[in-house]
Amino acid sequence: MSFVGGPGSIPGNDQNTNSAQGYSFVGAGAYNTAKGYASFVGAGDSNSAQKYSFVGAGYNNTAQGYYSVISGGMDNNASGISAAIIGGEGNQASGFYSIAMGFKANANKDRSLVINLGKKLKQVSSKKAGEVLVNSDFFTIQIGKNKVTINKKNIKTFAELLKKGDRRHLEQQPHIKEQQSIINKLQQQNDDLQATIDEQQVINEEQQGQNEKLQEQINELYRMITAARSSTAN
Repeated sequence: MSFVGGPGSIPGNDQNTNSAQGYSFVGAGAYNTAKGYASFVGAGDSNSAQKYSFVGAGYNNTAQGYYSVISGGMDNNASGISAAIIGGEGNQASGFYSIAMGFKANANKDRSLVINLGKKLKQVSSKKAGEVLVNSDFFTIQIGKNKVTINKKNIKTFAELLKKGDRRHLEQQPHIKEQQSIINKLQQQNDDLQATIDEQQVINEEQQGQNEKLQEQINELYRMITAARSSTAN
């Protein structure tokens, strides 16, 4: 089952087409195409949805990848599997599970998120899989009532602080290794001392056993002498 509508949801108006085998939908607008099985184009102009994909509205948007989504905007292309373009203009999401939004945001790596809000209107692209890239004039982080803003003037200082932090960490590494070596030696000495104590304990226990046997022999000899004296006296 498929549906094709036009302005006012009147089927067949304004060159909307549905070339899918079934379960596809074109709601309204003009020159929209639902090309794939279970595809959806809500409205707008010159939008196209391939198999299992979704275009909400806008102009000249193409959802090519399986399970891809374009909410709206203009001249956006989601070609990656399960890719998404939230909105904006000239965005591309070609990586698997990639997300793009803003202006000329290019999420071309798998699992990447690219947001371009810069005023220079230049393309920004992901470089690594799993990357989160945000381009803006300034960036504000707020926790409770406290907030910090990173802008063009202080971002270099921020980057240098991060590098210095890494250097301090690296400088501490030899000291940490040296301290760990000392701890390991002390632990070994403690283990050796404990082994000596355990060995001496065994010797002491053996000596105690011998002393007890000797005491029993002395007691027996004393009883024999006492008995002999009693016999002589009688």
